Amino acid sequence: MLKDLSSLIVECRNIFDSVSTHGDVLINMDLKELLLNSLKTVEPKSQWDIRDYSILVINENGLRAELPSSWLWYGYAFCGLSKALNEYKNIIETFKKTALAQDIEAKDLEKLLTNLPSEQYHKLGLPSEKLLEKIISEDYDNQDKEYLEHFLTNRAWWYSPLKSTRQTQGKTLDRSDAFKSALLLAAGVIVANADRLTVLIEAFSKSDDLYNYFENEIINNITAKKNVEGNYIPLQAGINKIYYGAPGTGKSYRVNNKVGGNDIVRTVFHPDTQYSDFVGSLKPKTKLDSSGNTRISYEFRSGPFIDAYIKAVSHKKKPVYLVIEEINRAPAAAVFGELFQLLDRNSDGSGVYEINISDPDMLEYINEKVPSPITSLKIPANLSILATMNSSDQAVMPMDTAFKRRWLFEYVSIDYANATFGSIPIIVSAGFAKNKIETSWSDFSRIINYTLSRLLIPEDRLLGHRFLSESELQNSEAAKQALSGKLFVYLWDDVLRHGQREAIFNTEKFNTFGELSAAFLRDEPVFSEEIELKLSDVSEKKSQDIIDSHIID
Repeated sequence: MLKDLSSLIVECRNIFDSVSTHGDVLINMDLKELLLNSLKTVEPKSQWDIRDYSILVINENGLRAELPSSWLWYGYAFCGLSKALNEYKNIIETFKKTALAQDIEAKDLEKLLTNLPSEQYHKLGLPSEKLLEKIISEDYDNQDKEYLEHFLTNRAWWYSPLKSTRQTQGKTLDRSDAFKSALLLAAGVIVANADRLTVLIEAFSKSDDLYNYFENEIINNITAKKNVEGNYIPLQAGINKIYYGAPGTGKSYRVNNKVGGNDIVRTVFHPDTQYSDFVGSLKPKTKLDSSGNTRISYEFRSGPFIDAYIKAVSHKKKPVYLVIEEINRAPAAAVFGELFQLLDRNSDGSGVYEINISDPDMLEYINEKVPSPITSLKIPANLSILATMNSSDQAVMPMDTAFKRRWLFEYVSIDYANATFGSIPIIVSAGFAKNKIETSWSDFSRIINYTLSRLLIPEDRLLGHRFLSESELQNSEAAKQALSGKLFVYLWDDVLRHGQREAIFNTEKFNTFGELSAAFLRDEPVFSEEIELKLSDVSEKKSQDIIDSHIID
């Protein structure tokens, strides 16, 4: 399947620019062996002498050239473009052979190729042009047809110099070096002095072992960014981490702070989440054929894991985060499937193990998106997987020990100092009368949590300091609705569903949740005597020290 050359050129340039240095590369013994094997494949008639910081090549005519090792950065960054250009080159070469085999005159064929790429395509009226149109119409799908149309008509789509000049307007398809020139223009080098650079780039495109070694042993070892003092700070290794704690403690907020402005793919697990949702699957798609009839086809639709993987592999120098909210609302080990094996990591954050991709549609989809084709999956060092979970929720799925062992866990504790700002109107009893008091959410949640902890309620079922949002506390009416429709439901139906509701609520007067909620909205006192006393005490004294010394003690 053909690729969008215009987008690929930008992607390759971004990969090149993201590398923190473009200086000389020390070519160690392992790299020498991989380079030599691949270069002999690309140019078998030349002699190659690979040195520590340069490569000597002697061609079949005895002419010598010294290639600097700094050119290896270009090989790494632009090998994906080299592979894509070769696909188009092969199409043109096959077409030329087909045309000559069908007795189309060589002059006719030369005239066509001399005028390509240009907007003259479809307008020349040549037999060779009609044959090319027929081959494209019959042998390629709609996406490839679109790309070939760009390739044959729009020179700028694949001849893309950093700055256009008379010398960089591009060569026509009758020239044997047209594709080589396009590659050099994309790399932004002086064409006249860099003919051999394309050989190095092609060496990377021909050898996955060379590409992977260079990426893992060279790129990852120099991956860094400069701080304001000019020192190098290594890219933080990828991790698997789950943030857990009581509901409303700001777990997602903590994750967002961790991610910052970096690339992120976010998903939410739920009880019906499956492997096919998380990774991807073949799904139907309707489209119109050339006659305007609706046809059903099937294509691979990627899930969040594959989306994050492609981002990470395509931008090795940038941290990428896959964020899974509510990871334990689905059977996580089943959702991960064989990806479970990938979660073990080396010290640099890369995966210890890799797995073969058994789904050919998934493999084809990934290879269309990444700079260099793959045959197996392995978590790259720049991909972190962050997740949140509430272990106290009723609908959660248990995690087995083997799955949990592959994650770091960080408990997000309740922090009253950072509680949501806002006050809550509470009606308390005053003898035979009623008294309305205002208490802050911080004080209210602290009093409720203290009472719950005395009942031996687990800490992850208490009220987080952000359990209610600022919009829910923006005024008295909103606060009343939030308590009645959200907080009371959580306390009555979840935390205290098996008993001890009397510690928080006046259960002698209100036997059902409906009675309790309706009474609270009518401004009647609904809390237990103990809770009322503590709320009144705090309202009168307005002091955190009093809460610590008098209420808690």
